[in-house]
Amino acid sequence: MDLHDLEHFALADDRREALAQLVPGTEDYYFHRCLVEEQAGDLAAVERTLETWIDRHGQTGRVLEVRNRLALLRFDAQSDATVEYLRTTIDLRFDHQRVVEGQRPRHPTALPPEQIARDAVRRLGLAHSQAGDLAGFTDAALPWLAAEPLEGPRLRHLLSRLRHPSVPGLVDQVLAELGDRHSGGFGSLPIHGLLLHGQLDRLIERRPALLGVDAFVEAYLVKLQPGPDVDWEHDPAEHRALLERQWAFVSRLGERFGPLRAHVLYHRLELDRSEGVVDRERLLEYLRLPRQVPYANPAYLRRFSAPDARPFALGRDYRGATLHPPVGSDEALVRDCLAQVLRDQDDPAPFSDYLDTDFLHEVFATTKILAGVGDLERWTSLLGDPGRLAALKERVELRFAPTNRRWFGAHDEVSLDVDVKHVPVLTVKVFEIDPLAVFLA
Repeated sequence: MDLHDLEHFALADDRREALAQLVPGTEDYYFHRCLVEEQAGDLAAVERTLETWIDRHGQTGRVLEVRNRLALLRFDAQSDATVEYLRTTIDLRFDHQRVVEGQRPRHPTALPPEQIARDAVRRLGLAHSQAGDLAGFTDAALPWLAAEPLEGPRLRHLLSRLRHPSVPGLVDQVLAELGDRHSGGFGSLPIHGLLLHGQLDRLIERRPALLGVDAFVEAYLVKLQPGPDVDWEHDPAEHRALLERQWAFVSRLGERFGPLRAHVLYHRLELDRSEGVVDRERLLEYLRLPRQVPYANPAYLRRFSAPDARPFALGRDYRGATLHPPVGSDEALVRDCLAQVLRDQDDPAPFSDYLDTDFLHEVFATTKILAGVGDLERWTSLLGDPGRLAALKERVELRFAPTNRRWFGAHDEVSLDVDVKHVPVLTVKVFEIDPLAVFLA
């Protein structure tokens, strides 16, 4: 019976009419028919309905529910039968011994201390364990076992069973296991991913080589993520704080983690652009990374020949660690950032080491021409082909400014900035959005 039918049955003036809407022979039908007959006080009819119900569907949970109700309803007339039914059904027992004050107990009331002392439990647990495990101990013993001088397979077995980082001496035990020649390395045990931020910092202090382990770097970045109560995607201040935490960590990593540093820096530059600012040094830091992109200076990329420092492609997915999507092409972002930085510069030389000469000159000249500053003849010469200037003049541009708000409240006034060029007439159409349809789509 669905909620609508149940409500109709419960609120009906005559429930027999509501009962007629149910399919005869179903469990719903028999159950609600019994309720109607109970309400009418016709308990004999309930018994007859139960017999038919059980013949068709057997002893179900709803049958037991009606039998219980029937036994209680008959208590006034057949109290002994009701009590016996409850005693049998619930398995009631009344054979508890009476406690007599002052009487000496015939059996011990406490365990002998020597049998439950820590040393005794340790001996018993080890006796029921193999040489390379702690199978003789339950999980309740793991916290104090972590303080024991374990090593090798037993230490590894202990750590493999831990499911919470609040264990005294855990950092020492993790370091000891990582130092064992049979260790699977960081990330091989579930507890590695459960360590707290402070515990990971102590691991770095005592074993700096962990900064070169992928699993450790990922575990550390996960700990830098904000809690579920922080709306960092819609709060620029929280978003900036997250990126600053991530950059403070990844900037310490070796050259092998260049793709990860590029990933974090890209999203920081993108956030800066959305706020209308570009940090020149941050942009240079990004361009120094040897990315395999069409506009990079080939001579600069050839400097990176070491196995861990070779040029890398963009697009790696770090969402599980950083919460940010993969970077596809970064050329549009780099062009926008360069345009903001070069607009007031007389010479693009600081960027020439990292960028292809033709690309840099084209961006520099285009920026100056569109801004209407400087010597047009000089900028035209940097473009190389005179036809580029004509194409630039005729080029139509129409795009939403990156500084526009991404989210608006239901009652916020919406205003959007649009960058236009060579658009003599612009028609703006405003459409009303059905929010419910959008979210249900």
